[in-house]
Amino acid sequence: MKYYIILCFVAATLAGSCGQTCCQDLKTRAAMTYHYYINTGRFVGGSGDSAIKTFGYSGSGQYRNDPASMCIKNKGPAPATTYKITLCKNTMHNPPVDRPCSFWIEAVDEKTMCGRSEIFIHGCQCCTNGDWTEPPVDGCSAGCVIINEANRKKLRVGDTIIIEERDPLGEDVEFLEGYSQFAQEE
Repeated sequence: MKYYIILCFVAATLAGSCGQTCCQDLKTRAAMTYHYYINTGRFVGGSGDSAIKTFGYSGSGQYRNDPASMCIKNKGPAPATTYKITLCKNTMHNPPVDRPCSFWIEAVDEKTMCGRSEIFIHGCQCCTNGDWTEPPVDGCSAGCVIINEANRKKLRVGDTIIIEERDPLGEDVEFLEGYSQFAQEE
């Protein structure tokens, strides 16, 4: 009984501070390059302990993962261009919302952004099962790229994110060795 009470106390303590030190806890490493393919939601790149092979999404509702909607502000996916990760925060937007390891990405060429800004890589329903699945639970993107917590922790400030309209593996990428199963929503 004593151990059960201690376990409950530890769990409650961790839940109350969910992700508040995520960015600070990331170890430094050399910058790496990652690719996000809008039409499939596939997010890949990096190497070694920082290798990512997952699925996510960008955009909301009918605009989710739709390259033709990149210039629709607050609905379409992040525009296809090259970005640098410039900041890691454990909150995002204003007023702040808890989002452990949220990465602010800035376009290398602002002219490619269709007037859009404030693009992040973040999670959904952070500190719940909804942020641990691949892809995370739907409904948290107004254009930001959403990937799960375990894979966000592999990113670092200084990394390059190349967002491309079309996946070179084709539209029907659903299950590959090393990937979790993902069925594109219609």
